[in-house]
Amino acid sequence: MVASGGSFVVKAGSVCLTDPSDKWRPEAKKTALIENGVLRHDVTCRAPSTAGWVVLDRSNNGWKVWRAEDGRYLDSLRKSND
Repeated sequence: MVASGGSFVVKAGSVCLTDPSDKWRPEAKKTALIENGVLRHDVTCRAPSTAGWVVLDRSNNGWKVWRAEDGRYLDSLRKSND
């Protein structure tokens, strides 16, 4: 996932979990083209939790799920920039 300018982009080629049940999903997950567990196109989200949902196929706190390259959670990066 790439965070830039207030957008969170799950990149094509990301491995994504899928659940065949008919549960509620955000639009980004419903429209994501996932074949054999691999995302086939970039998906842009307005929140890291939605980006997390695209990958995890479940509710999550994206600020505490995603990490920067140095291992820090997005939440700690967000707080250090306030």
